[in-house]
Parts: sequence; C-alpha cells; structure tokens
Amino acid sequence: MTLIVVVTAITVFAISLFIFHYFSNAVTDGLRTSDFNDSAGARTSLNFVETGTGLLDTFMVILIFGGLVGIVIYSFLVPSHPVFVIPFIIMLLMAILISIPLSNAYEKLYEAPKFVDTAAAFSMTSHFMAYLPLYTLIAGAIGIVILFSKRESVGGGAGVQ
Repeated sequence: MTLIVVVTAITVFAISLFIFHYFSNAVTDGLRTSDFNDSAGARTSLNFVETGTGLLDTFMVILIFGGLVGIVIYSFLVPSHPVFVIPFIIMLLMAILISIPLSNAYEKLYEAPKFVDTAAAFSMTSHFMAYLPLYTLIAGAIGIVILFSKRESVGGGAGVQ
C-alpha cells in the first residue's frame, strides 16, 4: 500500500513540477521581453527564478530517493509475519500495474512538441519516469526482502526470546 502511495505521489509531483517549470519559463521570458520593468533588480529576480526552476529536476530526484528511503524505513519498523508475503506480492503487482499508465501519462507530456525546452531540463526525472514500473519493482522487492528477513517476528512470545 505504501509503495502505491509513493509511486502516485512521485508521479503527481513530477507532472506538477514539469508544468510549473514550463509556465515559469514562459512568464519569465515574457517579462524579459516586455518593457514593463526593465530595472537591474527585475533582471536579478528573473535570473534567480530561472536558477531556481533549473533545480526542480534535482529536487525531483531527491524526492524520489526520499520515497525509497521511506519505504526502507517503513520495512524496518513495521512488524511482519511470513503469512503476509503473498498479500505484499499482490500489492507489489498492483503498484507495478498502477505505475505503467502513470509512466505513460508522463511520457505523453514529455514528448509533446510544446514542452521541448522543459523536457530537456527534466532529463533525470524523465529517465526515472520512463522506467517507473522497473523502479517500482526494485523498490518493492527491496521493501519485501527487508520486511520479511528481519529476525524478530510477531507471534506468541511478543518478541520475548
């Protein structure tokens, strides 16, 4: 269940930041070419905005690795029992099946001719989103291995050895 939420959240953030980057560049370019406020302070602010939006791809990669770290921490802290392996594998398959259309939706957005400049700025995020089902499988497999390979188990002794 956690993997499904992480995959969906990553996709929503990736698409949102992609669109934000596009509109931010469009507004910045419009302000640069207009005579509305052609002062040194305005140029400095526009340069700062361009630098900040250029870092959105890096922010997205940090968010992706943060989701993976969250899954690993979740796997370490949640008590588990071996009987739940099959439901977790079913949830992993559901997460992979959900990630396929999410990956395709991002890819359609990425390949649109209108977003060529934005697509070039989001190279790392676009690579991750293109292979989202594979990365979902890897993250889910790591989570399942950690979750079910812990020494303690939930049972009759409640952890008493």
